[in-house]
Amino acid sequence: MSGMHWSEVLGLRVEVYRSVNGTQIGLTAHHDHLTVVGIVDDTTGGQVLATPQWHQSPPSADAPAVVVHIEYRYRFDSSQPPRKHAYLVPIELDPDKPAFYYTAHGGNYAGGTAMFTDPIEAALGYPPGQVLPVHDHNPF
Repeated sequence: MSGMHWSEVLGLRVEVYRSVNGTQIGLTAHHDHLTVVGIVDDTTGGQVLATPQWHQSPPSADAPAVVVHIEYRYRFDSSQPPRKHAYLVPIELDPDKPAFYYTAHGGNYAGGTAMFTDPIEAALGYPPGQVLPVHDHNPF
């Protein structure tokens, strides 16, 4: 999002899918939609990947901002290389507040369209599926 003021950020609105055993706290407990505003790839040093096809609508009170977070997941079998893994995490767009906070997967998911998953597939190197886990549960 460099070069943009936080109020100019646009993203792609996605639907929340709640698990029967999903968290009752966090964004997905209170919102039916989220706005995905970018991809943060920790496997390439935390660079923000451009996703121009997602620049459709601004985050709002009923569809808060999230980013796709990509990181390596190491496998129990050490003969296998680590694999990239993607999930959604809330992001604070107010420059006076910390951007991220510690989160864990609370059981709910978001996504639903190829427009959402195509850029993620390019970053991961494999199809992620139509929805991603949302890490909006603070276990502390």
